[in-house]
Amino acid sequence: MASAGVGVVTGLYSTQSFDSAIVVDNRRVFDSVKKSLEEASTEREGLPGFRSIVGSYRNSRIALVQAPPYPQAVAEAVSELYVMGARKIVMIGRGYRLSRRLSPESIVIALGAIPRDSISGRIAPRGVPLLASNSLYNRVRNLASLRFPDLEWFQGLTVTVDSSRLKWVSKTAEDLVGLRGVLAVESFVAPLYALQYEYSNLEAVAIVTAFRQYSRVTPPIESPADSYSRLIDRESKVEGILYTVALEAVTMTGEGR
Repeated sequence: MASAGVGVVTGLYSTQSFDSAIVVDNRRVFDSVKKSLEEASTEREGLPGFRSIVGSYRNSRIALVQAPPYPQAVAEAVSELYVMGARKIVMIGRGYRLSRRLSPESIVIALGAIPRDSISGRIAPRGVPLLASNSLYNRVRNLASLRFPDLEWFQGLTVTVDSSRLKWVSKTAEDLVGLRGVLAVESFVAPLYALQYEYSNLEAVAIVTAFRQYSRVTPPIESPADSYSRLIDRESKVEGILYTVALEAVTMTGEGR
């Protein structure tokens, strides 16, 4: 192993072979789902906030990565995963509802992203559509509706900002509130989709839990604490379910239509 290179961001070794990756933004989810991979490698730590393992599922080798849900962090992690061999990447993260028609427990399969962050426009040419991979998107959508019909699934656009919680950033998405087809605000989808222009054979799709309502003035302290704890519990449980959808999608053969 001494001759192996190491990924500075994820901590993975270059000798670890995989062709797909699932990225999560939730430490609790990472800890609970990593057991699903067989023949798993030793868990690695990369930059602060990044953890990763590689394991097998249905004769496929998959990297599971925990990453901070911010545009630059996602761009760095996905770029490194691609260089190491990942050609299909699903990211699961948390966002905020922009659309009033979404229920408090909505899940958005992001068809595309509107970039209002500081990094996506530097990756892909400005003005090009930032869309999910068609084949991987169809797999996720079909698996989601068939396997978990009781969950509230929505398909549409998200808006990517540098942070969903900073009042100095909130105005960047205000003009999109109520716009038809624009469902949620998050901080990771646009750079993920933009990298498909950088790496032409990369397939990517993002799934967003939109359990919180977007507000111009996000409170610095969530209150009451027990309600917030229940929200975290629910998000983690649902993200664990989304992980099973992602796992099936990246190992499925064919288009999944």
